[in-house]
Amino acid sequence: MSKQIIFLLALIIFSLAASAQEMYYQNSLQWSPLGVITKSYTLNFEHRFDAKNGVFAEGSIANSDQVDGYNFTLHYRRYKEPKLGAKYLFFTSKVGVGFLGFFIRNTDYSGMMEMQEDDEKVKYYFDYSGYYIGANFGKTCLWDSGFSLGYRFGYGFPIMADIKWKNEGPLGKEFAESFYIIFSGLDFNMTIGYSF
Repeated sequence: MSKQIIFLLALIIFSLAASAQEMYYQNSLQWSPLGVITKSYTLNFEHRFDAKNGVFAEGSIANSDQVDGYNFTLHYRRYKEPKLGAKYLFFTSKVGVGFLGFFIRNTDYSGMMEMQEDDEKVKYYFDYSGYYIGANFGKTCLWDSGFSLGYRFGYGFPIMADIKWKNEGPLGKEFAESFYIIFSGLDFNMTIGYSF
């Protein structure tokens, strides 16, 4: 076990010390302001090995009335050529870097579904865990100060995804399970960060 930890640390140190080609940044810390709305708080770290290839690690913690849990996602990114004066919503950045990527996500949540049955609303509680493998695309826009804005869109297909009900579950629970599992594969985020 200790050899594996030493190897992993050496790999991280080597990758961080690797000489970058002509890049506008090599590392980036980011968070998602959407968490204020969704109550799913996300923190990301991106590392570029060179001008074309990089990894992006993301952790999220959800804490709301309907969902409580976490997910962890590891992305590979293939970067496009940077474009000067790229647009991001209403802003014009120094440079924009687009990417195509692949990801694998591990999700582990406890949740609640509220369903209308007859004349009353009934709450059903469940545990959900699963893995998703998918693809995405997006862009990061940067300014000279290191300030960055980013977005991405994508979808991951569920593998080993499962919902376990803490009670009997709602009528038509198979449909509810399928909807939740398929919907959970969406990969969308907007981020604010600092690149260096």
